[in-house]
Amino acid sequence: MVDDGRASCPFVGNEGCRVYNDRPGACRTYPLGRGASLEAQGDKALHILIREPHCHGFAEEREQTLNQWQNDQDLQEYNRYNDEMLAVINHPALLTGHRMSRKQADNFILCLYDLDRFQKKVATGRQNDTALLSFAIKWFIKQSFSSAP
Repeated sequence: MVDDGRASCPFVGNEGCRVYNDRPGACRTYPLGRGASLEAQGDKALHILIREPHCHGFAEEREQTLNQWQNDQDLQEYNRYNDEMLAVINHPALLTGHRMSRKQADNFILCLYDLDRFQKKVATGRQNDTALLSFAIKWFIKQSFSSAP
């Protein structure tokens, strides 16, 4: 987000979203807020509806259920990988105060934002980006937290 006092999105211009087809899961979910957590019986998600004056969707006559909205926005795959990240965000080492080293932070960026370089580095032979992302998340956890307190 842009530090303009309003936390504006750098991809929104006068004509709207410039990356609409490739927008991230949080943007696809809006005007819903989604919170997810790891539970003993599996992942758990909670949704809230956010009503803001600039959101024109509330003026539309069409109503949708949560499942219809998620299907319409192609959220299943986004939520799947966001939920896989819960194992990182909620890792016991981080929850007990462990701070990532520079190497761990670099690996975090590599695994989540530079899959082409990640694939070359670990030589997995995987071609499918979604399978590679899932592998990268697991690899990051193993590499980063195997010796963490």
